[in-house]
Amino acid sequence: IMGDISLPWKKAYRLVKNIMCQINIGAYCNFEAIDINGKKFTEKIVNQDGILAVLYHKVKSPIIKPICIFEDDGFHKLNIAFCFDGGGEDGPEGIEDITAFSNLCPTTKGTHIEGALDGICRWFVQYMNNIYLANQKAKDKLKVNQSDIKTGLTVMISAAHLDPEFTGQAKEILSNQDMFGFCKDVVQKGLDQWSKDNPQDLAKISKFFKEIAEIRQKGDC
Repeated sequence: IMGDISLPWKKAYRLVKNIMCQINIGAYCNFEAIDINGKKFTEKIVNQDGILAVLYHKVKSPIIKPICIFEDDGFHKLNIAFCFDGGGEDGPEGIEDITAFSNLCPTTKGTHIEGALDGICRWFVQYMNNIYLANQKAKDKLKVNQSDIKTGLTVMISAAHLDPEFTGQAKEILSNQDMFGFCKDVVQKGLDQWSKDNPQDLAKISKFFKEIAEIRQKGDC
């Protein structure tokens, strides 16, 4: 039906690596690829770091160590790791960078992504505006918004639903509505606990958000 398809081996390689990091630590895959010119590439891919491997590969200058949250209620499952990239001397590179899977299928959109992002943004916006920035003078009032929270945000999501519903034949969009609330609530509860266990990291990332908001505010003037 589709005819001949040219698939660069590196695309298959990246897909295998991303799937490998979602299964048991210590699992391995003997990967072998031969390109169009007959050149062979081989690697024993070992899952050493779980989903954190995606962050270790992507993030240049982490502001804090990755935040990891996991929940499995028997019907929904969310395994999420995220951190904030300062970007080195050039500063953070735009808004969020998301790698996401549902039931091991690569996804570009879906309720698992929307819910997780909403949970991250809501928690940090509320903390910043209601606690961290609460004692500002009225004339210098600074407000953090969701765009500030997404700056430099790098996320890896591995989600699963017992009865998944996807939009489109490629299964790139998870459409189960109950996943939105589940992922949002899990992330917010996870951040409640993380903030108690990691006060120094909370202070570091709050300072980062404040600086991002100040830069945005100056640009708006």
